[in-house]
Amino acid sequence: MQRRVPVTLITGFLGAGKSTLINEIISRFSEHRFGVVVNEFGEVALESSIIDAGVDEVVELSGGCMCCVTRRDLGRALKTLLAYRGELDRVLLEASGMSDPLPILQTLNKRAIAAGAFLDSVITVVDLARFQELLPEYETVRAQLEHADIVLMSRQGETDDDRRDVAIEQIREIAPRARLVPFESAETLEPLFAGHGYEGRRRSDLELEYSAVKLRHAELHSVLFQSEAPLRIDGLRELLGDLPAGLVRAKGYIYLDGKDGRKHKMLLQVVGRRGNLHASPWKRGEERHTALLFIGNNLDEQNLRTRLEACRKDVS
Repeated sequence: MQRRVPVTLITGFLGAGKSTLINEIISRFSEHRFGVVVNEFGEVALESSIIDAGVDEVVELSGGCMCCVTRRDLGRALKTLLAYRGELDRVLLEASGMSDPLPILQTLNKRAIAAGAFLDSVITVVDLARFQELLPEYETVRAQLEHADIVLMSRQGETDDDRRDVAIEQIREIAPRARLVPFESAETLEPLFAGHGYEGRRRSDLELEYSAVKLRHAELHSVLFQSEAPLRIDGLRELLGDLPAGLVRAKGYIYLDGKDGRKHKMLLQVVGRRGNLHASPWKRGEERHTALLFIGNNLDEQNLRTRLEACRKDVS
């Protein structure tokens, strides 16, 4: 009988910490073999450049939010991983921050996929510091919580007691069956793979046809910037000090000028008004270039591109 591989679906709004969680899981459980499916935006591999897994174990699902791409694409990505040399212990499936998880769950419940894999648990990562701001504005935040087995709460230490308590109370109201876990250290990841058995428990919830589902999808404006010429660090720091109005999330990697830029790429992470850069070695054979994605409400694309173009080394 064919062995079925457990799948953990990881959801959470933009910037909640999904990629960080995946890296923590891979590092903490290094004795296990993980396959990873990441939801790339468009045709540019941003997520897979941030995740530290071996390249042969990552499948990039491009072309839009995971709740909008075709079921065939998601099924093909999972089958690619299941055919990976040697047996995988688990597949980590990262949905985009704008995705409604219900169509993804329906896809995983299809017979052709269920023959080789089963949904073991849904982990939703929540940024407690931004939760009360995001909940009334984006239905996606509620949708991601409603299907959670585990709610992993990030930035708990950065949130004052009253705000944290109110956020936790709201989360419990939306996801009464979920287990709430603080995301403070690698040790908190121990209970995440205890065999939660999503399959079967809520099968009736997933029997709706895809066409009948009202997607709770976050509609946001995005700007993708790419450059083969290296960028100047001083210009980037100026941009980070004065982020565009309406920005919700930015991420990507940067090819800096100078000899350090040949050795290391700079990874950009921006959540709301918080931004940071940190160096990471280029992977063997990786093309030196910049790819940055900015997501927000009514972004001034022309102004943003002008500011980014001014960071190019070849701009005098």
